[in-house]
Amino acid sequence: MKQYNNYADLITFTRASSGTALRPISYGDELVVNGTFDSDISNWTDISTGTADISYSSGALSLNTIDTSNRGQAEQAITTQIGGVYFYTFTVTATTYIKIGTTSQGTNIVGATQYAAGTHTVSFVAPSNSTYLTFYSISNTTTLDNVSVREVLFDQPDGTLTLFNHPTNIPRIEYDSDGNRLGLLVEESRTNLITYSEDFTQWGTLGTGSLTAGQTAPDGSATATLISNTSDFRVYSSIGFDAGAGYRRSIWAKVSTEDLLAGRTDVYLTGNYQLSPSTLTTLTDEWVRYDVEVASGTGIGNFHAIDFRQSGSEVTATNVYVWGAQLEAGSFPTSYIPTSGSTATRSADVASIGVSEFGYNQEAVTVLVEADYRNWQYSSSFNRIIDLGRTTTSVTSTNGIFNQASSGSGTLRFRFDNEAASAQFGAANLTGSNLVTSAKIAFALKLNDMAICYNGGNLQSVTSGDAQLNSLDIIALGANWSEFAQATQDYLNGHIKSLKVYPRRLTNSQLVEITS
Repeated sequence: MKQYNNYADLITFTRASSGTALRPISYGDELVVNGTFDSDISNWTDISTGTADISYSSGALSLNTIDTSNRGQAEQAITTQIGGVYFYTFTVTATTYIKIGTTSQGTNIVGATQYAAGTHTVSFVAPSNSTYLTFYSISNTTTLDNVSVREVLFDQPDGTLTLFNHPTNIPRIEYDSDGNRLGLLVEESRTNLITYSEDFTQWGTLGTGSLTAGQTAPDGSATATLISNTSDFRVYSSIGFDAGAGYRRSIWAKVSTEDLLAGRTDVYLTGNYQLSPSTLTTLTDEWVRYDVEVASGTGIGNFHAIDFRQSGSEVTATNVYVWGAQLEAGSFPTSYIPTSGSTATRSADVASIGVSEFGYNQEAVTVLVEADYRNWQYSSSFNRIIDLGRTTTSVTSTNGIFNQASSGSGTLRFRFDNEAASAQFGAANLTGSNLVTSAKIAFALKLNDMAICYNGGNLQSVTSGDAQLNSLDIIALGANWSEFAQATQDYLNGHIKSLKVYPRRLTNSQLVEITS
């Protein structure tokens, strides 16, 4: 019998980019020695080139660069755990480059990356027990301070709910704002078209007001901005739109405590005066992510973080905090994609389990999955929840369940789809009070004996068809397996909370019981 310590040992997962999710986060011990430079620069190695050097300078480490051939460079090796996720922070006073690798000046973890003056964070996965941190400057002298690396501990009892940016290929187990576990987040690929999602000083302004950077953001960093209105102030970013495409815009925002106590809570949020009217929004003094649909169109549209233009007496807020602006092509918002000077793309989540990893039965099987699908109402596609597929040959047969947003607005149905047996069956369209956004769903497969059931009812079955279980070798989570190697579509855009596989065909009464 195979035993696994956690889901990560069982699931094969890839995502060729970072990805944010709300999750309980705690941290291990500090791994950097003398990262605050209280009295000297001991434990840091001078690897400067030419006649450049490093030195101690008023509680910081100075990279004394002369020119590109004479660069100030400092390095420290730390001890890490293979496969561990690490949170890396540092502060620099001028343009600085970093490298992270498994050898001196190595770049196999993070290549040479430029950072402007300020405090920065980097998350990475350690491939070895030794990790080298390198800092250097190529055209200016800069100082380095507050260098910290700590292991990220997910889902611990003492964890703090944090909007955490998971490194490449690290699955996202997301929680809601009350600390309830939602499950494995599976999303399609999206691009944030806003080039500065956090630095609003790079945005355009109209009217009179001020921007104060360095405020505490929802992710705990000092990257939020306070926008103060004096007279009809607007803060916007000009973005081009594709003809006929729909977009979704989102942003975190809150008012100052003083505004809340005075009843000044209304402001035009994420308004776009060229393509659609602004949206008057009532804020609180807690961070909330707001989103709204953008009308399709062509040309340049001004995407506003905050618009204090008065329209009658509607706008009352005077001091508003903002962070994490996003504009993405699509009918619903997805998880936050940070940007800092250019657009950025979050890759699709690809999760699967090989049937060789557990006691798979080629004659009969029952799969029970609990999932949510929060964006079904925006979709006209077949958002796959679970799929049994084939990796060894061309995919011509799959077995799976999906939630289908029907062509009629406000309707939903679950369906079981078996291409080999040409069997497609499931619940009739759900409408009105019967609509759901999450469910426990089970499907049972056996030759000429298949059934699907969800939420303790709506059982349907067929007595003919071959599921071809002996040719299926993989379970795809939150997507159609055949799509992984082709166009990325049919993604769940929701959470898989739990998955159970029974090596037998449970009875119909048992299907009702386990989905109740």
